[in-house]
Amino acid sequence: MKTSFFPVYTRRRGFTLIELLVVIAILGTLAGITLSVVFMAKSKGNNTVARQTCTQIATAAERFMSDNDQAAPFDYNAFPSDDERLHFPLAEGKDGGMLRVLLDAEGDVDSRINRRRETYLKVNEVDSPTNGVYYQDDEPGYYDPWGTPYYVIYTENKDVNVDPFAENGRPLNDKFLVYSLGEDQDGIAPIPLSNDDSSASSSKKSKKDAKKSAKDKKADKDKKKGGKDKKKGKDDKKKQREEAAAALEDIQEAIEDNVYSWKES
Repeated sequence: MKTSFFPVYTRRRGFTLIELLVVIAILGTLAGITLSVVFMAKSKGNNTVARQTCTQIATAAERFMSDNDQAAPFDYNAFPSDDERLHFPLAEGKDGGMLRVLLDAEGDVDSRINRRRETYLKVNEVDSPTNGVYYQDDEPGYYDPWGTPYYVIYTENKDVNVDPFAENGRPLNDKFLVYSLGEDQDGIAPIPLSNDDSSASSSKKSKKDAKKSAKDKKADKDKKKGGKDKKKGKDDKKKQREEAAAALEDIQEAIEDNVYSWKES
């Protein structure tokens, strides 16, 4: 009986094209899920940082006022006089010196403004305008995680309504409200008038319109010719109402991603 001294090799079956495509599809799905989770976690983290910073800025401003006989942290040239409210970004020198006063890192703010010579806002400087205080042309700016400055709403009148999500706003609880434009970097919050101001404005407008209507009634009547013109007038008013509603909806959509110090978003 002869015995072969040579090993016998068996050919192993490789992967088919379909099997390879299935594996690739599974890996692609897993990669997509992983990236989605990572982006969601990053977005949530940025929102948390922005909200904490908004609260930190508002708290620092309130502490400053408490320590300085209710004087707001502005320089004398920028302090509001007749205005009921100020609305500004914390950047580009548009904040009335507020950020410089709160930082006062080198004690260079006039002692008549910051009597205690205290640093109320302690933050790190950054090399680019993102997630921190960045100096441009010697002017400090406080930027959110998405690279836009934080916005501040200041009012001397606690009856002013400032909630942009409400039709007529809502009463102010704090003198300083801070917000970030959020991830979409869009949506500067409109500040509705208080209910009293709205009523007064509406009343004055109604009286003015009534006088104008009485005066121009005959002229308007002569100009209108038949039902066609009347229908056109109604259509124009309807179009104006629709445009106003669409504009309001656009505002609401623009600010829905904002991050506020006083309102959960």
